[in-house]
Amino acid sequence: MEEGPPHFVCGIGELHAAPLKTARRVISILDPVAPKPPELANLRATVLTLRFDDVIVAGEPYRAPARADIERLLAFDREHQPGDALVIHCHAGISRSTAAFAILLAARRPGTEAQVFAELRAVRPRAWPNSLMIALADDILGTRGRLVAELREHYKQQLRQYPEIGRMMIGLGREREIPFDPFVPDAKAK
Repeated sequence: MEEGPPHFVCGIGELHAAPLKTARRVISILDPVAPKPPELANLRATVLTLRFDDVIVAGEPYRAPARADIERLLAFDREHQPGDALVIHCHAGISRSTAAFAILLAARRPGTEAQVFAELRAVRPRAWPNSLMIALADDILGTRGRLVAELREHYKQQLRQYPEIGRMMIGLGREREIPFDPFVPDAKAK
């Protein structure tokens, strides 16, 4: 995002390696009923906790990310200072946390949507941002579909590099995020 301490995007199982002692701010994205990770107790950092499931369609029994969640994320980041270290985590460190990181990048640097996902891949190579979160942010930030379009390009790159992520997303019912069939050899060449 800016020069200074590196930002850290991870899953709950990686919080032990996160720079929590030096982070000024932490964004914790948890399932609605998940307990707060013990690593987040007694921090000096300011913590934003968002609670929703990693789904891309609203409906029972899951709580999908909503516009209000993205607005809270953006409002929390308005307090950032250059050089502040930021830790963002979700359950696996693949979807919700990476979407949050991409959203913050897009908000901080309007008009750089393509670079947002390149920087995300540098920080979290196996990132597969939650498309509903990105679509909500696209609307809130007024990027007129550019953020969503760049997300689809990101997905294409990720499928070429890590086809197993595509299989995992299909298994999770998120096949509409797959921009082409990565499992058909000719599709990769298109």
